[in-house]
This record gives sequence, structure tokens and C-alpha cells, in this order.
Amino acid sequence: MIYIIFVFVSLGKLLFCLFCCSNPKQASHCRLSLVFRNHLHLQRAQLQQALADVRGAVEFSERLLGCGSDAEILSAKGVTLRRLSSLADRSHNGLPAAVAPDDGSSICFLPREPAGEVEGYAVVGVVSAKTVDVSSCTVEGTGLWQAREGEQGSFTLVCRDSAGEQMARGGEHVVISIVHKEKKGCSVAATVTDNKDGTYRVSFRPEKAGAYSVWVCVKAQHVKGSPFVLDVKRRFRQHSGTFHCCSFCSSGGAKEARCGCPGSMPGGFKGCGHSHKGHPGKPHWSCCGSTVEKSECLPQCVLDAVSPGGHLQTAEL
Repeated sequence: MIYIIFVFVSLGKLLFCLFCCSNPKQASHCRLSLVFRNHLHLQRAQLQQALADVRGAVEFSERLLGCGSDAEILSAKGVTLRRLSSLADRSHNGLPAAVAPDDGSSICFLPREPAGEVEGYAVVGVVSAKTVDVSSCTVEGTGLWQAREGEQGSFTLVCRDSAGEQMARGGEHVVISIVHKEKKGCSVAATVTDNKDGTYRVSFRPEKAGAYSVWVCVKAQHVKGSPFVLDVKRRFRQHSGTFHCCSFCSSGGAKEARCGCPGSMPGGFKGCGHSHKGHPGKPHWSCCGSTVEKSECLPQCVLDAVSPGGHLQTAEL
């Protein structure tokens, strides 16, 4: 019985396909439905892209006005206004324009690019057939993801064309914004160095630890992946003392020599000594008592929490 039902269902599907193929009206209707469905999907994708572009431009403008310096605002004013104007003009049609990939054939004039010499005179101004494609730009370097409080960090922006090839020139308008995600009003100034070969070195020095939002924008548009999240760790505390066996040995028996460990010696000595009360039993730092040579210096709050008669247990940080 099951086999007979399966045969009838299969024959039904076959007859329906034959009917559609033999019936010109039915086949035409199917083709029109498919074309209309594809057109709706394309319009939906275009509207979503247009909405994302508008949101990105507005967020960029708000970020620039809220966090940028006067010089940065004046520098980015032209490209920001052009970006907003282009988005406003595009919306006049009611429907977004058809998506057309950039084939890299756009032509632009670079008035400041050196063009060699003519009869001994330097000539500037180059006509370029390659333009930067913001969606193809990449960011390289671990400095974009992690940094240390008080230390300089850096990463590299690589501008590329629509084919993914690195641009051979500089001159692009690059805007970098680094703002703390939790502390209001806490931002980091970034320096952009144009290497004149399509790459831009971004350097910065965060003064407070925490998570930062990093905006990397070219022509007032986010590059792929922007905004990024930068994790700034607290400042590395260097040891100020000596890694020794005990203060008695390292000071040559001086009574005034002190140690960060809880060890003590009788006879008026203020530091520690071998086999005496509180000695860690192994080499340690005189500044904080840490027994790990390659480690950060323990903060004062940890040292204050250790009782004079206790033993300081440390681990490599």
C-alpha cells in the first residue's frame, strides 16, 4: 500500500511539471513570480544597506562633534558634509539606487602627488585610476585589540581598492576615535602617520585601564570591523628593590636594611634573615616580598594585608 501511494505521489509531481512546461501561460506566470520575488529581495537588501549607511553617518557626526577636538572637527568637516549630502540626495528617489560594484575604474586627480620633473622643474599632480574602497580596507597589528596603561600602542590601517589591492599612494582622510566605554569623558588622542604607500600608522597612549571603543573611518565611513574593542590593561609595576636571599646577606649585615617580606631578626635588625621568623624560605624581592623573579611588584594594599607574623604567598602574574 505504501509503495502504491509513493508511486501516485511521484506521478502527480511529474504530471504537474509536464503541465507547467506544456502550458505557456503557467510557465510565464512562474517566471514572473520568480523575477518579482528576486526584485523584492534586492530592494530589501538595498533598503537595509541605505539604513545602515545613514545610521553610520549620523553616529560618525555625533561622535566627531562630541569627542573630537576643534582641529579634528574642522579637518573632517568637508568630507562629513559631503557624505551626509550624498546620502540625502540618494533618498530623493524614494528607492535606493541599484547596487553596482566598484570596478576600480574611477578616475581622480591628486594635486599634491609628485609627478617627477620636467626640464629640471618638479611637477605635482597625478591622474589616478584607482580609488580606495572603504569596505576592503583592513587593520593590522595587535595594538588594535590590547594595550597597556601608560604605554604607547599602535596599529596599521591598510587602504585597498575594490579588488583588494593595496593603494600605492596616501592622502586619504582618516579619522580615529578612541573613547572609554564606561568612563564618560575619557578619550585617547591618536596620531595618524601617512606612510604615502596606502598604509597609515596609528599611535596612541592610554592613561586609564579598561575597555575602549575604537572607530577607524576613511572618508567618514567605517572600515570593516569598526568600531573595534580595545582592552587596556593596568600599568605594569616594576620592582624597585633587589631579588635576594635575605636583607642580612644583601646589605652585608646592616641593621637598618629592610625587606618587603614579613621576616624579622632579633638583635635590632629591621630586615629578614635565613631561618628566622617570617622568612619565605626562598629568594624574594626586597620591595614587596614576591618570590617570583619575573613578576609585577605587589601593590601596597597587598603588603598591608599581610600580618607581620604571616607568610606572603605569591604567584607569577
